[in-house]
Amino acid sequence: MSIGELINKSAKDSQNIEAIRYDNKSITYFDLNNKALSIANLLTKMDLGQSAVGIVGQKNLSPYVGILGAIYAGCPYTPINTKYSKQRVKDILDACSVKVVIGSKIDLTPFLHIFSDFDILIICVDDSVDFKGLEFLDRHDIEATHPLESPKKVDDNCIAYILFTSGSTGKPKGVQVTHGNVVAFILNMKKIYTLDKGYKASHTFDLSFDLSVCDMLFTWSNSGTLCVLPENEKLMPSDYIQREGIEFWFSVPTLASFMDRFGALREGSFPSIKYSLFCGEPLPMLLAEKWSKAASNSTVENVYGPTEATIHLTRRVYSKDDLSRNFSSGIVPIGKPFDKHVIEIIDNNENKVAKGDMGEIVFKGPQISKGYLNDDKKTKSVFVNFSWDEYKDIWYRSGDLGFYNDDDDVECLGRLDNQIKFAGRRVDIGEIEFVLRKYSELSDVIVVPLRDDNLLVKSLVAFTTNFLTKEQENRLRVESQLYLEKIFFPARIVSVKDFPTTRSGKIDRNMLINSV
Repeated sequence: MSIGELINKSAKDSQNIEAIRYDNKSITYFDLNNKALSIANLLTKMDLGQSAVGIVGQKNLSPYVGILGAIYAGCPYTPINTKYSKQRVKDILDACSVKVVIGSKIDLTPFLHIFSDFDILIICVDDSVDFKGLEFLDRHDIEATHPLESPKKVDDNCIAYILFTSGSTGKPKGVQVTHGNVVAFILNMKKIYTLDKGYKASHTFDLSFDLSVCDMLFTWSNSGTLCVLPENEKLMPSDYIQREGIEFWFSVPTLASFMDRFGALREGSFPSIKYSLFCGEPLPMLLAEKWSKAASNSTVENVYGPTEATIHLTRRVYSKDDLSRNFSSGIVPIGKPFDKHVIEIIDNNENKVAKGDMGEIVFKGPQISKGYLNDDKKTKSVFVNFSWDEYKDIWYRSGDLGFYNDDDDVECLGRLDNQIKFAGRRVDIGEIEFVLRKYSELSDVIVVPLRDDNLLVKSLVAFTTNFLTKEQENRLRVESQLYLEKIFFPARIVSVKDFPTTRSGKIDRNMLINSV
C-alpha cells in the first residue's frame, strides 16, 4: 500500500474529524482530501513525471494541501522555507527541476521575481490572484477541478520528497526519500503506538525539517488531528499543549529545555500527553525526568535517525531508574532499531567491533533513503556495502559515534567530528558538557572549540544561559577536576540570554563559535 492509499483510506474512514487545526481554524478530512485530490488532478494533467513540486510556506493550510496533493499525484515534493535566502531558493528550483510551486498568496508573493526566472506554474491555494506576467492557477481553478477518484498508484522506488540538509562543505544535500521508505516508517510506527481517531498530534517542526513528515503523514494515516504550533508560541508552547489537548508530542529536546528554563515543566502540567518523542539532538536524562513529571501520563522516548533514514529508526523509552544508570554523558540511549532494520558499530577499517566498543554507527533496512540528488559521489561514499554482510545490502554510514551497552541499546556519543584533539589529548565535547551540567549554575551549557588558522583547537568556550560570578566560576573550575582533567575546563564561560537555533530548532553551535 502506498502513502497516498494509506492516507486516503484514513480520510474516508474519518470524514468529519478535523485533519488540521491551524491559526484558530480547522479543516475536516473530507475537505482536505477533496482539495488535495483536486490539486492532484491538476498535477497529473501536467505530466510532471519525477519533477519535484515546490511547496512554499508554513503554518497555514496551503502547503499542507499542496504536499498531500503532490503525494496523491505521485509527484515528489520539496519544501521551500520562506526564511530561505534567494540564492538557496534558486538552487532548489534548479536542482529539483521544479515546474510547479504551491502555496498561499502571502507566502508566494515575495518569491514571484524568482519564479519569473524559471518556467514555473504557480498554484495559489487560498485566494484569487493576478500574478501579472506569470503562469498561475488560483483557488477558483482548484474548485473548478474535479477531484481524482483515488490517489495515483506509484512504485515503492518513486521519490516521495526531497529535503535539503546542511552539508559539511556548506553546500546543501538533497536527500531523496521514496514512497517505500515512508510506508516502512509509517507501518513501524503503527506497530508501536495505539491512538484513537481524532487524537491531537503536535506539529512543532518547519516543513523543511524531515521530522515534519512524521507529524503530517503518520498523523493523517492514523486519522489524527494535526495541531499546528503558532509561530508566536514556538519557544513556549505550554499553553498550546494545554489548549489543544495534545496527546502525541514530538519535538527537539532544545524546545523542552527552553520550556524548563522558564518554569513551564511543572509537575502534572500536561496530563493529556500520551506519548512524548524527542529527536534531532541528545536527550539529557535530567530533562527527560523533568518532562516525565510534567507529562505524567506519557512515555518519554529518545528516537534517532538522520534524514537519510526517513525520520527515525530507533527508540528508547526513558525510565525513572535511568537516573541511577551510568549512561555516557548523562544522555538517554537511542535504543534498538525498528523491525527489519539492523545497526552495527564499525571501526576505522570498516570492521564490526565487539559489544561495548565505540565506533561509527551504520545501519540498513527499508527506511534507508535512495541517496543524494545529483551527487553520485557523495551517495557512494555513505551508502555502501560491507564485506562482512553476506546479503550485500546497502548500509548508511551515519557519521555518528556510538556503542552497544549491556542492555543491547545503542548509545550515541554525537558526531565523529565532535571528538576533538586538544593539547595532544582526545576528548568528546559531550563529556565536558555532561560534567559542567552537574552544577546548578550551569544547568544549560554548550561547549564549542575555537580553532586556529590550521584548524587546530586552540581553546574551549562554554556558553550558558545562567550568570556566574567570578567566585562561582573559580569554584567550579576546582571542583570539576574530580570528573574532568583540568586542561579540558573551558578557558571562558560566556553568559547569553538565549542559545541561537537553526531553522529546525536545534542549537546553532556554529553561530556561537562565530560570536566569540
